[in-house]
Amino acid sequence: MPEGQVESSTLGSEEWLVGIFGLPSEVRVSQKIPKKTLMEMGAGGRGGKKLVQELIGELRWVASLQPSNTGLPGAKGDPDSTNEIEVIWGRVRSEPSRSSMLLDLTSQIHRSIPYPIVLAMTSDAGWVEFSIAIPEVIESSLTHRSTRERPLVVRLDEGRLTQSVIERGVFTFRMGQLPRSSVADLYVAWFDRLLSLAIGQRTGVFGLSNSNHETRTRFEALQRSTDLEIEIGALTSKANKAKQLRIRSDLNLEIRQKTTELIECQSLLVGSASTRME
Repeated sequence: MPEGQVESSTLGSEEWLVGIFGLPSEVRVSQKIPKKTLMEMGAGGRGGKKLVQELIGELRWVASLQPSNTGLPGAKGDPDSTNEIEVIWGRVRSEPSRSSMLLDLTSQIHRSIPYPIVLAMTSDAGWVEFSIAIPEVIESSLTHRSTRERPLVVRLDEGRLTQSVIERGVFTFRMGQLPRSSVADLYVAWFDRLLSLAIGQRTGVFGLSNSNHETRTRFEALQRSTDLEIEIGALTSKANKAKQLRIRSDLNLEIRQKTTELIECQSLLVGSASTRME
């Protein structure tokens, strides 16, 4: 089996995650994160604590990547630079009744841990959902504030097209085969690959970015595309129910404007080096 490949039966396990990211023993932590600890670290309010209690079946601190245990340089004297990455694995107790509940839980975990993290949440239903906080070098230049406030999330279902891309080794997450200029650059490389998976699910085309600027552009286009699709759907529903011709005409005009913006955003999604996923 080629390096980086894993058996489909192990999809979503902690060891699957270790293999996918090529995490050496030097960075492994392998410790349970108690729910109480997570809540003490800042899982917000009564609602956040309820999500933690009801949804999390297990949460583990898989690895901690730092200059001292990776051999990768950090950025001395720059408090905003990424000098440490935490890799977290979790399993939900049961399927959430609403998809927004898992997104809220994911956001709670990211806010509670005061470091950039890569989080993999799994389910007995056979999916794994990756999320990653936005790297500082990308976040600092985003134009839409709402885009900054949520992590990048991408779900892989068993047998999904994107799973085959990982297992065939079309691209790699393995840290030994990614940029080794700094911890921060490794984190950006992981972010760009997860971004490429998310875009690939929409377009059928996988393509890495050639620069941080392109990564930022594609991420913002992806998030804006998602928002626009929701807005267009809501406007379409209103237009279909509108009884006055003037109101319906105004709504249809707004729909056309947002559809034009959506097409423009989608044209920015595909990266410079692309491979169609068969």
